[in-house]
Amino acid sequence: MASMSSLHWCNLQFTSVTIDMKTMKNQLMNVHLMPDELYFGSKPVQISALLGSSVAITLWAERSCSGGMCHIVVPNSDIQGDEQHPCYVSGTIKRFLAYLRKYQFEPEELRVGVYGGGHALVRQSEEHSTMIGMRNVQQVNALLHREGFKDSHQDVGGNVYRTLTMNLVNGAVWQSKHAYQACDIATMI
Repeated sequence: MASMSSLHWCNLQFTSVTIDMKTMKNQLMNVHLMPDELYFGSKPVQISALLGSSVAITLWAERSCSGGMCHIVVPNSDIQGDEQHPCYVSGTIKRFLAYLRKYQFEPEELRVGVYGGGHALVRQSEEHSTMIGMRNVQQVNALLHREGFKDSHQDVGGNVYRTLTMNLVNGAVWQSKHAYQACDIATMI
């Protein structure tokens, strides 16, 4: 198996990060994913993302305590060539598959989670926001299945946004759900 000596975090460009383990003193490095970002590695890292209608995929390989998470914004593009961009489901899954090949993992070895796809914006019609979120979820599920990933744990949809955190030391994933509360700005003044 190839060595996973560095962390990999990408958004349009590849970045390697080296960590001095002595200075960490058993603390986890925190990586917060913004929309369109993906992280894959094996160091003691805690990855988090804030999800509305966007979707996160978590991958974890128990045998090497490695994995990653991505933050997908939209299901696909009508513009040819754009589907490789990490904001799209197909672009992100292709990037994950490249990491799996590099580190000699098979998709069925990984524990997979799918989160998000909620009704995120109070001011948007529920139909419009739900449509985007659920299209994200459907596209993710279809591509994961096509690429040979096992059935995944899912917590998707709902009239909520989520804060999602994954620990690469043990593969634990936890989330908190938050309901949107409409407020009248005039009454706050």
